[in-house]
Amino acid sequence: MAVPDRHIRELKQRGFTVLPRYFDAATVGRARAAFHSEVAPTHEEWDAAGRPPHTAHTGFTEWPPGSGERRQLSFPWHSWDLNSLCLDPGLTDMCERVIGQKDVRMYAAGASVKYAGGFMGDGPGYGAEDHFHKDQGNNTLG
Repeated sequence: MAVPDRHIRELKQRGFTVLPRYFDAATVGRARAAFHSEVAPTHEEWDAAGRPPHTAHTGFTEWPPGSGERRQLSFPWHSWDLNSLCLDPGLTDMCERVIGQKDVRMYAAGASVKYAGGFMGDGPGYGAEDHFHKDQGNNTLG
């Protein structure tokens, strides 16, 4: 689906835009299932496990705790259902239109989550809610 020009203008003017219902419910459902399979547990799974603290600043996290199973927080993932969100032709076209360049490539994307009632821990250099959330120095939205 092509992103309307008004969203390109808004992105250039405000630094962000919102694309409501850009992905259909089935696509979102498949991506959500893949996210919980590959990246982080559901809130219910995390809550049932006693809300264990996790650090995600390496690009990986371990779930379940003590299992040795690593979950990847960064693109590319094993699941095409997650990767396809990042590589969507309409979003790629939007990027090309924003930067005025046809030769764009996806090389980085991340997935993270913050749960309500999160653990206030003492993660490496952050000190709060370090589970499956990956903070970056340039975050403006939390």
